[in-house]
Amino acid sequence: MERQQLIKKTFALALPAITDMFIQMMFGIVDMAMVGSIGAFAIAAIGLSDMPMMTIMAIFAAISVGATALSARAIGARNPEEANRVCAQSLLMNATLSLIAFALVMLLASWIIRVMGADSQIYPYSLTYLRITHGTFRGFAGQRRYEITDEV
Repeated sequence: MERQQLIKKTFALALPAITDMFIQMMFGIVDMAMVGSIGAFAIAAIGLSDMPMMTIMAIFAAISVGATALSARAIGARNPEEANRVCAQSLLMNATLSLIAFALVMLLASWIIRVMGADSQIYPYSLTYLRITHGTFRGFAGQRRYEITDEV
């Protein structure tokens, strides 16, 4: 495969992941911009709630990176069965962890917001924001879709 083709294929594979990570990073920033006119309490609520969410997202990103490396290794070894097994395990693990994270955050949301340092004025806004945004299963949505092509 010549260099130009390799660059195009690499970019084509990387673009969805880059776009996904960019959108995830922009989530909190856009929320802050949207509620900026409401006042300092709204901005503080988003700031407090966004950090635990970013921590959870980092865990899912690590799973995705590990699965990508393992599936790429299997594809390089011309072992599509192993690559499919790795991808299936990654999706199963991500779905399971998403459900566990969802349940834990919903049960411990009040404690999480208090540990993050919310005072009595910011607390109700931050708690509501955390529960709404975490209810979207952002971890599972962030999992990349893997496909094993005929080129393997």
